[in-house]
Amino acid sequence: MKYYKMTDSGKHLGVAGLGGLGHMAVKFGKAFGLRVTVISSSLGKKDEAIHNLGADSFLVSTDTDNMQADVRYRFVVDVANSLQ
Repeated sequence: MKYYKMTDSGKHLGVAGLGGLGHMAVKFGKAFGLRVTVISSSLGKKDEAIHNLGADSFLVSTDTDNMQADVRYRFVVDVANSLQ
């Protein structure tokens, strides 16, 4: 994230995949003061992403309407196994 100048507070980070690396991407993003949106194929991870990790928003990758309407990221970290 530092290489791509994603350390300025207020920028928006998308994190696709909430496994081990996805958790770390959310934590780093929040530590840098970024707005973080988690993108996952599993709605069951929403509570973990928002309440446990502090993500600002959550999207389900199979919800095409919301995915198309929510294109505001400056940078996306894709650590998902697959997005369906």
